[in-house]
Amino acid sequence: MIKKRLLGLKNLIIADIHQPLLVARSVSFGVYIAFAPFPGFHTILVFLLGWLFSLSIPIVLAVSILLHNPWTMFFCYAAGYITGEFFCLIFNVETNFLEKQLQIISTYIPFFDATPSTLLKILIGGNVFGVLIALIVYPLIKYYAIKHRQS
Repeated sequence: MIKKRLLGLKNLIIADIHQPLLVARSVSFGVYIAFAPFPGFHTILVFLLGWLFSLSIPIVLAVSILLHNPWTMFFCYAAGYITGEFFCLIFNVETNFLEKQLQIISTYIPFFDATPSTLLKILIGGNVFGVLIALIVYPLIKYYAIKHRQS
C-alpha cells in the first residue's frame, strides 16, 4: 500500500520534470516560500499557491523544505532582516507606522521577542529577498530543465 503510493508520487514528480516551465515556476515559488517570513504558514502557502497557480505541489514542497528547515531557518530570517534593513535604509521607510498592530501580533507569539520595527524589517525583507531570489532562480531552472528535456 505504502509502496504503491510512493511509486505514484514518484511518477507524478517524473511527469512534472518533462514540463520545463512548470518545473521552473514550481521551483521559483518554492524558493519564495522558503524565504517568506511567515513562520508556521509555509506548508499552507505550498498548498495554497500550488493550487492557485497550478504548480507541481511535490516540487514546491521539496524545494521549500530543502531551503527552509531547522538547520537553515536562522540564515533565512537573517537574510530577510538584512534585506529589510537595507530596503528601509535605501527607500527611507519609517518602521514605526505599524507599531501598535505589530505590538499586538508580537504579544500573541510568545517565543518571538523582538521590537515592532525589527518584525517589520523581517516581514518586508523576507518578502523582497524571496521575490528577488525567485526571479533569479526562474530563468536558470528553466534553462536547465529545457536542456534536460532535450537530452
